[in-house]
Amino acid sequence: MDDESPQPGTLLVLSQVFVPDPASVGQHMADVAKAMARRHWRVVVLTANRGYDDPSVKFPAHEKLDGVEIRRLPLSSFGKTSIAIRLLAGTLFMSMCVVRGLFVKHLSAVLVTTSPPMCSVAAMIIGAIRRVPIKYWVMDLNPDQMIELGRIKVTSPLARGFNLVNRLILRQATEVIALDRFMAERLNRKRDINAKLTVIPPWPHDTHLESVANEARTTIRSRRDLIEPHIAHVLSTAAGAAGQ
Repeated sequence: MDDESPQPGTLLVLSQVFVPDPASVGQHMADVAKAMARRHWRVVVLTANRGYDDPSVKFPAHEKLDGVEIRRLPLSSFGKTSIAIRLLAGTLFMSMCVVRGLFVKHLSAVLVTTSPPMCSVAAMIIGAIRRVPIKYWVMDLNPDQMIELGRIKVTSPLARGFNLVNRLILRQATEVIALDRFMAERLNRKRDINAKLTVIPPWPHDTHLESVANEARTTIRSRRDLIEPHIAHVLSTAAGAAGQ
């Protein structure tokens, strides 16, 4: 496909973290966003304008990196001092994503991850109103993690709310990506999604390793170069089929 070929469509990416923030979720989303841009998709990312671990770090409001349009939203990251602070930032971020996402031109699909944990709510609203497919990339599994860590109880309102949202997004998403078979099993216990489930393990990022031997760096790059096009193919094929 040459540069004169028409774009397959517009992919909207919702993620509270994105490069240059070093958070792993943002790094993986950036890899796939770039891969989709190389496939001639228009990729628009909505993310926070401050660092996830360090909210004193501020990023440009608008930027274009490797063909990816990045739009960073204010009041979306206040640090990790408490669950309440994270929920506030996550709620504000999701609200702004809905407002911005509804007006993205020529929207073809939405890719959403679990940063913040309930960002899928914004994706479901946008998907329902704009009538576009949702691709759900599960990086963390809540309330499961918080329950296992003893932070909340299974019967708590927060856990019930998370599980309700999980069941809804697993029903509405046209494609679900899990990190491993154990996560896939947990997701299937919430709702049978075998027909639309793909397991793709995460890959390391050598740019954020302090000291790695050359051979290890080559292995890291090789693994990423194999997996990144695969996940981009999963997204572009599914989105293209849904748009037909």
